[in-house]
Amino acid sequence: AAVAVAAVAAAAFTKLSNLSRIRPSLPALHVSSPQTLEYKWPLFIKACHLTMGGAHSVKMLRSPDWVQVHLGELREWLQRMWDYVPDDGRVWRDAGNKLTDEVLRTKGFMIQESAPLSHNPEANRSHVVELKVEVVWGRAYLAQVNGLVDLDFGPNLSSLQFFRGDDADQDGGGGDDDGDGGDGDGGGVGDDGDGVGSEGGGGGVGAGNGTGRTLATIDYSRSATIEAYPRMADGTPQLMHPSRTYDGWYKFIRDEGHLELCVWPLAEQTARLAAIDEIRIDIFVSQGQPRACLLNEDSISSGAQYMGHGMYLAKLWSEPYLLQSYTVSPSPQLPVRVYEATAADLNINADVLL
Repeated sequence: AAVAVAAVAAAAFTKLSNLSRIRPSLPALHVSSPQTLEYKWPLFIKACHLTMGGAHSVKMLRSPDWVQVHLGELREWLQRMWDYVPDDGRVWRDAGNKLTDEVLRTKGFMIQESAPLSHNPEANRSHVVELKVEVVWGRAYLAQVNGLVDLDFGPNLSSLQFFRGDDADQDGGGGDDDGDGGDGDGGGVGDDGDGVGSEGGGGGVGAGNGTGRTLATIDYSRSATIEAYPRMADGTPQLMHPSRTYDGWYKFIRDEGHLELCVWPLAEQTARLAAIDEIRIDIFVSQGQPRACLLNEDSISSGAQYMGHGMYLAKLWSEPYLLQSYTVSPSPQLPVRVYEATAADLNINADVLL
């Protein structure tokens, strides 16, 4: 995968001409030699050192011909992103700026292929479907559909969120192929004081389920609760009192099993590998492919609006600190820093990682 990404980057940067000549402040870009590779346009170029949406640090490259026509615009954008200094205007401004200042020490750009598109009949267009998944102490709390306002269609939604429903564990939490199933022991809030990545057995992927049924017989329609928040007449979002009778196109995310088969496990395993108390994991899903979700990016200072759930997320995050029911890494059990840890370091079975 790394070789493929390097080859994609090399090919795309070749199309962008010699970017090292933009200005002396932008150093030469070092990429591997272009290789013959089939990849899908559009591509996206991202400034890896910028993290806030307000920086507009992602740009779509529509096609090779489009790149050639817009080389001047791309040079200008690259230089602007190189010079950009973020300033977090939220309540945690000082702490946030310390984090971003550290990231700015190593600047760079990456090229990313487009995720598969899904055709949305309500918007009459095909587009990427992205879920922002909030994970607290290794357990996914909600998945929020990203980009609803940009689509501007149909029921005029400001937010659409998915939660585990009454029948969320009917497939045994995505267990192994022999149907042993189970959600595992680790990562729960205050779970025997182990906190993040404690025993890490959950979130496995496989065709089995805890009841011995095959996936074809599982009804996922009750595997998640959907909350839909409309926009009011003046365009402002309705923050409270969501509808729980949503019957629109996005329900495929629940009904096809995307959450149980891929989204929840991928988000939770990623958070447990990071051994982190709270993180937002952004995941692409594609209609008709419930096992093919893709990890896009993450955030540890999310600006997403979670409507009435913000206070509960805060309580779930703070409770283990108040009760001191957590452990800290590195520790004698984890002799490496968390960003260097592997599944083996965290006692997570690598075979169940997506």
